[in-house]
Amino acid sequence: MDRIMSPFYRQCFVTLGVTSNVAQFGMVMAFTAVLLPQLKTADSTIQVDTSTGSWIASVPGVALIIGNFTIPTLMSKFGRKIANIVSIVVMIIGWGCIVFATNISMLIIARLLQGLSMGMSTSLGPILIGEYTSPKNRGAFLTTMGLSMSTGTLIVHTVGSYMTWQWTALICTILTFADLLIVVFSPESPSWLADTGRYEQCRRVFKWLRGDEEDDELNKMIEANKTANELANGTAVAKSFGSNLIIFKLKKLYISNKNEFRKSHSNIPDDTGCCILRGSAQPDQQGRPKTSRYET
Repeated sequence: MDRIMSPFYRQCFVTLGVTSNVAQFGMVMAFTAVLLPQLKTADSTIQVDTSTGSWIASVPGVALIIGNFTIPTLMSKFGRKIANIVSIVVMIIGWGCIVFATNISMLIIARLLQGLSMGMSTSLGPILIGEYTSPKNRGAFLTTMGLSMSTGTLIVHTVGSYMTWQWTALICTILTFADLLIVVFSPESPSWLADTGRYEQCRRVFKWLRGDEEDDELNKMIEANKTANELANGTAVAKSFGSNLIIFKLKKLYISNKNEFRKSHSNIPDDTGCCILRGSAQPDQQGRPKTSRYET
């Protein structure tokens, strides 16, 4: 059993959850080649023209940008696993809307949801694989992302050649739900756990994924996060006392300059120096600072 569930196979399991989500990119983009020709047939329940078809094909690209900007906040605040689950759930809803679509509006909304999920998954995938996998296998695992996109495209084109677009969307929904199950049973990223101060949980997950041969990387990661958290706490303390510190330095600078002025002008009374400092800030009619006489 231990030999079957070796760290390498565990990394393959979690990577499968990531790449299956990335495969949705190829499935969504290829689906238009199945959907639009069938919608243009005379017996189609939803009729589209060239303009409407172009909207259905292109709207995922708009939502994809939104997904790219949304996923960093989800990753940092709620964790990589939750962010991955959210992107998959959004994709499932998108495929479900296509299965039950009865008009153009539902199709466009479904494609927008799919584009949002695509933007999330394409940004999240490389980060998850980099944090889950061992450095010696990381390059190979990363290449599976491109392979998964091509595989998704192949699946949709193959299924769509023999089935209607509703059945094709249903099969894509089932595949996406299977991906959701894999991600649910996958652990959280050890890097995010360390970043949030959950060091014991980070150690357990890291050893489950990598075994006992990469403890050096684990220790360095935890120490780096501890140092970063300590620096962050120190910065917060410094900010809370920053105003008082600036006032203290300004007072010290004023006293130092006043003492130097007294030494160089020992024959001038003490209050004259203050008068000169005040008067030097008052401009004359030409806008130049006054430097001549002052009344005390």
